[in-house]
Amino acid sequence: MAEKVNDEKMIPIDEVMEIVEKRTGWRPELRTVRGWEKAGKIIGTKVGGRVFVRPSSVEQMLDGKESA
Repeated sequence: MAEKVNDEKMIPIDEVMEIVEKRTGWRPELRTVRGWEKAGKIIGTKVGGRVFVRPSSVEQMLDGKESA
């Protein structure tokens, strides 16, 4: 299940681990990804008790840029 915010498909926070692993070869733990979201390194939104993340913010973080 994915949500949309500002025409960008949001992904469940647990899918961030797969994106990071594909790009870097390292698979972070879910608690690490949640920490990134709380610290503002990636953009997340809580919907119905679940956290969804903007994939573009994950890509920006991995590229060494701050989230917009």
